[in-house]
Amino acid sequence: IRFQEGLHPVIGGYSSVCEGQHTELDGGNFERYKWSTGDTTRMLRVDAPGTYCLTVSDASGCSGSTCLTVVLANAPSASLVAPDSLCTGDRAIILLSEPYTSYRWSDGTSAPFLPIDTGGRYCVTVTATNGCTDEACYDVASKSRSFRFFRDTACYGSTYTYLGRSF
Repeated sequence: IRFQEGLHPVIGGYSSVCEGQHTELDGGNFERYKWSTGDTTRMLRVDAPGTYCLTVSDASGCSGSTCLTVVLANAPSASLVAPDSLCTGDRAIILLSEPYTSYRWSDGTSAPFLPIDTGGRYCVTVTATNGCTDEACYDVASKSRSFRFFRDTACYGSTYTYLGRSF
């Protein structure tokens, strides 16, 4: 006869959820799962605050239980800082007004900023430390260059100063 200590599962994932969003709880690596919701899968999708309990068992029949309280959290409110327009051939950077845990831009990149070289609609989905997300979009108008002086150029709609005179 071999005696084993009972299992001590730890529920992984965020312990908060935002209104209209969901989080996923992870039951760990065991043979069988039984959540207080009746689910029997390793991952549990949670879209409401509450206490979620889990009983797990292994191939030997040993079991263990634990609970996690998921609280209602505030969603982030992402705000972009970007130029209203961009001349053909110019470059700019779109930033967020505050830092977040992760970023996913409409082009698939995940940096906290987005370099751009043309106008268009740019969107980012951010994740806060509580696991909640928000999306922000910004439209940058594309302006073509309208005239050229010597080796200098001016963008249509912008002021150009030459020899002390504005055009």
